[in-house]
Amino acid sequence: MKTIINRSECKPLSDNIEGKLVVIKPDFFKPEFREAKYQIVLATGGFGCDANKMGNAVYIEEVHTDNPEHYRQERYNLIGEPTEEIIKEWKSMYGEFNEKVQKALEV
Repeated sequence: MKTIINRSECKPLSDNIEGKLVVIKPDFFKPEFREAKYQIVLATGGFGCDANKMGNAVYIEEVHTDNPEHYRQERYNLIGEPTEEIIKEWKSMYGEFNEKVQKALEV
């Protein structure tokens, strides 16, 4: 089973990604964290969420359940939005998204 998500497998980023799942490019991560578990994240805010604003900052929340972190990411490090197929494959490998992310996606 594949553990890295590439740009070719993603949908293009929407103009506004706040509250959406996005995928971070694999080479952003140190080799030991270069896997799909960390690539899919929830964009929670920042000027970088809106393509029409000046700024690249996107605040993100990791979606996995074991001690998920939240941090600032640059919009140019995002390669797209995950497809339903990628999300299904991710869940088969890592389980459900954490509660905070599930609640945010329900809106």
